[in-house]
Amino acid sequence: MRSLLNHRKFLRDRLICLPTFDRPDGICDFVFQVARDLAHQNVVIILALGENWQGRSGWRKWYQVLGQLREIDHTKIHKSVLYLGLVQFMPLQRMGLFRNLNIWINLTLLNVVMSSSFNRTGKMLWIFHPHDSQALPYFQDSGWHLHYDVVDWHQSCLPDRQKRIETERLQLIKRADSITVLTTSVLNKIKQLTYKKIALVAQGFDIDGFSVKKKLPQHLSELMQRLKRRNKHLVGYFGGVSARLDVDMLNSVIQRSPDIHFLFVGPRQQDESATISADSERDIDKLLQLSNVSYYPAVQRNYLSQLMEQCSALVLPYDMRYEFNQCCFPMKIMEYFYAEKPIVSTSIPSLKVYKGLIHFADSSISFASRLKEVVETSLSDLQKQKARQIVLSQTWKAKLDSVDVYLGKMLRSS
Repeated sequence: MRSLLNHRKFLRDRLICLPTFDRPDGICDFVFQVARDLAHQNVVIILALGENWQGRSGWRKWYQVLGQLREIDHTKIHKSVLYLGLVQFMPLQRMGLFRNLNIWINLTLLNVVMSSSFNRTGKMLWIFHPHDSQALPYFQDSGWHLHYDVVDWHQSCLPDRQKRIETERLQLIKRADSITVLTTSVLNKIKQLTYKKIALVAQGFDIDGFSVKKKLPQHLSELMQRLKRRNKHLVGYFGGVSARLDVDMLNSVIQRSPDIHFLFVGPRQQDESATISADSERDIDKLLQLSNVSYYPAVQRNYLSQLMEQCSALVLPYDMRYEFNQCCFPMKIMEYFYAEKPIVSTSIPSLKVYKGLIHFADSSISFASRLKEVVETSLSDLQKQKARQIVLSQTWKAKLDSVDVYLGKMLRSS
């Protein structure tokens, strides 16, 4: 049952547009979760800038969504999430001129519909990634409030793309009417670029969705049984497998720990915030092929908590040479806390506040030593209670309640 959220003062009865270049099958969890929560009291459009709807079916889908937008009853408290891609009005979309012209036609027509249907409604553009700033020219009239939700300090190992990210980020910071960040590291960086009031707001966690469990499929169930027969401890990493991981350290840790089996669960990725090279990909290949490693690139979300429960410990072995990792808040830490298992992590600054629940180590020797200690223990009842309290306090509703309070204070003082 949806909450009426009557306490919210700013984030209600609005048209809120979330532009993203994510594809429908790969949309970031935080985009979906923010849209879902905001839709309790607002009309929310997920504007898929990277999605091209082609042919007659694309036209029909496009007209259908715009028709729904026109027909929404603004008097209802329970509103909608609409997913809108870009219809392909012309061919040659690989050419920059035609691609930009196609975006212009789509967003110009969208603005006509929004202006006529929501002329008396507060409108908000909610942006997460610097690249999403490409939508800014189409949302320039005074009716739009620009909120920059800095969920990551995006970087690129490619010089041209890094320069572009920096330019787009600075543009967003200058244009934004409000800014929220996840970590103190990012807060300090943005304070060097603007005098605007910025709020530090914790990221949300979908506790309801994560707690839904299904029976493990046969291949995973058999793996758990094999490990039990061998009396091996299981250590799990759940998340994207890329060069953001400290692969050299992990390789040494795993080889130093023959009595531990390591489980990696998550998609194989090329993350430009770290490094992209044939050598780094080969190093990851070698890591995943070690004899005491199992790797599953695609596991349904409702299997994750059960797999974590089978682990003796969970790890966050990020390579701290990269600025992205130094500034990040790993969303998976809430899943780890929910599992109530010992955690070993490299020294990610945003996690230092959880020192009593996380063991930190940055060398292969200290990381392996920590693992050998924690796999033989479990969290105390007090630690489990503290972990669960953190999870319960960091829901998506709690995140957006905090944003609402910040917006209300900021607007009253401006």
